[in-house]
Amino acid sequence: MDWDSAGNICLSFNLQKRVMLGLALIIGAYSYCILLLGLLHSLNYSYVLFVTILFILIASISHYKKILKTLIFLKEEVLTFGKIEIFFILLILLTSMVNLIGALGPELSFDALWYHLTIPKLFITSESVYFIKGELLYYSLWPKLTEMLYTASLIFGNEILAKLIHFTFGILTTVIVYKIARLYIPRFYSIVASLIFYSNLVVSWLSITAFVDLTRSFYEAIALLYFLKYTKDLKKKNFILSAILLGFAIYSKLLSVGSILIFVFLLFFIKKTSVKKKFKNITLYSLISLLIPLPYFLISYFYTGNPFYPLFAKLSSSYFTLELLNPLNFVKSLLTVFLFSPDPINPVYFIVLPFLIFSFRKIVLKTKYLFLFAIISIFVFYFTPQTGGGRFVVAYLPAFSVLSAVYIANSRKVVQKILLVAVAIIAIMTISYRFAANLRFVPVVLGYQTKNDFLMHNLNFSFGDFYDENDAIRKIVGNDKVLVLGIHNLYYIDFPFTIPEWGGAGNEKYTLIYSL
Repeated sequence: MDWDSAGNICLSFNLQKRVMLGLALIIGAYSYCILLLGLLHSLNYSYVLFVTILFILIASISHYKKILKTLIFLKEEVLTFGKIEIFFILLILLTSMVNLIGALGPELSFDALWYHLTIPKLFITSESVYFIKGELLYYSLWPKLTEMLYTASLIFGNEILAKLIHFTFGILTTVIVYKIARLYIPRFYSIVASLIFYSNLVVSWLSITAFVDLTRSFYEAIALLYFLKYTKDLKKKNFILSAILLGFAIYSKLLSVGSILIFVFLLFFIKKTSVKKKFKNITLYSLISLLIPLPYFLISYFYTGNPFYPLFAKLSSSYFTLELLNPLNFVKSLLTVFLFSPDPINPVYFIVLPFLIFSFRKIVLKTKYLFLFAIISIFVFYFTPQTGGGRFVVAYLPAFSVLSAVYIANSRKVVQKILLVAVAIIAIMTISYRFAANLRFVPVVLGYQTKNDFLMHNLNFSFGDFYDENDAIRKIVGNDKVLVLGIHNLYYIDFPFTIPEWGGAGNEKYTLIYSL
């Protein structure tokens, strides 16, 4: 490779990185603007449309040159791809197309119908962001970067637009995995790292839901990217950007608070800084990260007196017992997540990562901070309530994916070929499995099946889902309020309603009482 080519690739890398950074910051700021409208009781179509157009204009004006240059560089780079690179890229594209089929269909996932979409829908009804009292929707005060995006999407359309937002975050995270990998390995192996991440069955499943885990993964991955840049150049800008981006990850999902511990630990290992500066950086990094979601902590404190509600209230600390310190429980937990999770993790990690321990000089020293991030993240994950199964570890899979690709890149030719074949086979299996699972969405996506018929055949009514078949109840009640009993997932209710814990069944009269 000549110096001009190397310079062009470096320029392309920096341009793409800046575009991703700009996108991350604009999305975060846009989410906060939607929150502000909600706090001002102005959460309606006109105001949200104005804010949306404003942010699109800002993004276009400030980034259009970078985007155009990036597209030109990408076009030139694609022409240099070899056959095997094209093959692995096609596997990523096929996976994304299969995921897109599911993302274009109506929402079926439990948590989305329970609160990720229902809470934004209630916010829209009242044109405000508020504390939803009761035992059902106690998550209404948790940080909600993604749910604010869903609020805008529900104002403009329906849950499919919300699902496409989460799908897009899966794609963006895959791009960031490539960017992290390029810090250590050539282009081809960086593509392999992206495929390893995106071919996780749990990532493919999340890509067809209106959850928040892929948003968190995107922000944690890009925070890691800028932290790794900081360890190389010690530029304060990269340090601050990493902390801000981690703050947006916490704003996406409160569990990301645990990741502060990882970065704090890593700051101790930067040899080029004095002990005094280490403690100063640790304090500054933590404060910046917590400053971004601070408005939600203040809102929560205002309503409940608990800045972290529902933690220490609806959600107990019973998970944290002495059993967590049992080494056997630790091993069992990791084996369950990485090998036997209901939403499976790529087995490549389990195959490759143990060998990294024996590649200390060749790999561990080369990727010291990334390796430490991955190891510490295992413990942070373990001490985090694991009610979400494999999806709670997704935010740390970009690091595992890059480390796996680094090991493959530095392996002997025979081992390299075996592992590359394994990566490709696992990706093909993911594509096949998810295609079979997403086939049920094809008729409704293509318009051969009505949404009403699809939902009546696919919702889990015995597990708390609800759907008003052919608008039967809405036609009966008109604009009267319905007292709803015995329903857990309220998203598909399209008529005025209340539930007992909101003060229903008082002196008001109701047209209908509905119970499962």
